[in-house]
Formats: sequence, C-alpha cells, structure tokens
Amino acid sequence: MGPFIADFACHGAKLIIELDGGAHLARDVAAHDLERQQWIEGRGYRVLRFSNAEILSNTNGVASRIYAEVKLQMLQKS
Repeated sequence: MGPFIADFACHGAKLIIELDGGAHLARDVAAHDLERQQWIEGRGYRVLRFSNAEILSNTNGVASRIYAEVKLQMLQKS
C-alpha cells in the first residue's frame, strides 16, 4: 500500500486489515501505525486493526466484523 506493507488488503472493498502483535503497544510503533493508517485512510481505505490476542480468543467475532465491513463497503459502492 504505497510505501507501506499491509497484512491484508481487499481493494474491491477498500479495506485494509492489520494484525497487531505486542510490539504495536510500544509508543514509537503505535505512532508509526497511526501515521501509516492516516496515509492509507487518506486514499479512501478503511483500516481495521485486531490484536493477536483478539484474533486467537475471538476468531468468529473478528471474522464477523470483517464480513460486516466488507458488506457495508460493497453496499455503499452500489
């Protein structure tokens, strides 16, 4: 995604999904995450962030959230 690497991208829905491990809690990493998220959102994409812990403990909830966001984006396009 431009100068950045996204974990997952769905260009049709203009959606970026980021999976954040513990390193993303560090102040400098969090600041960089915010900067790149603003850059990506400035190009019309939505960014969803999930912690690794959330993905492991609530996989169905994460999948449902992603599905709902893709569905919403696709409805807005039509």
